[in-house]
Amino acid sequence: MMKTKFAIHSLILSSLLMATAPAATLSVNLTRSGAPTETGFTNWESDDGDLPLNLVTTLGTDSITLSAPSTGISNATTLRSIDRGGNDGYAGTLPSLTQTWWGQRASSTGAGGFITIDIAGLSAGSYSFTGWFLDHEDQTGGMKIEFSDNDGVSFTDATSTFDLEAVVADGATAPIVQNFNFTATGTSDVQIRFTNVNVDDPDGMNSSGAFALVNGFEIAVVPEPSSLALVGLASGLFVLRRRR
Repeated sequence: MMKTKFAIHSLILSSLLMATAPAATLSVNLTRSGAPTETGFTNWESDDGDLPLNLVTTLGTDSITLSAPSTGISNATTLRSIDRGGNDGYAGTLPSLTQTWWGQRASSTGAGGFITIDIAGLSAGSYSFTGWFLDHEDQTGGMKIEFSDNDGVSFTDATSTFDLEAVVADGATAPIVQNFNFTATGTSDVQIRFTNVNVDDPDGMNSSGAFALVNGFEIAVVPEPSSLALVGLASGLFVLRRRR
């Protein structure tokens, strides 16, 4: 009888643990063709002056498609794709990720430039977004991230304004990291837009202006409360089994 109870507990525990697997995460490194890719990240390439080909990939059980439908102020059909090479000026924990970035095509002396990432195929649910923002050399200025859950018809601010910082000579400046949570409807594409809010060049490093850029990002599924409750139940059963 005792062995039967153990067997039942083991079966329940295994089922619960399978149902409460770690949240799925998609990690994307935005690179110029031929540049290295950060370990653990999916490479999404673009040649400088072109929009990238669509990236078809997966997030959990979803097959999703990433595209970059619009960018810039004066040119909405191309983007800037930079490979600084050699990890110059930065020796942090994500050297390959932060040596490359995508940005709006033309620099601007005023606000309003942007690049947009479209995500098609997300199931209805809650997600988290993490983005990395750094230029090794001369891009500074204020940025914000905007979010749309209706195919880009309208956007809301996902973050407040944050400042890009050029890396100092000793490599002391780390990437700016931005996080927010969002909800997908499951019926419309999600769009995330990186927008140039102002040009701020206190060091005089970029006399031609500055523009929105992003090095890479992660999107992760946020477990529903019911899933978290199952985790707690599974943990309790595991403790009970160990005690017996």
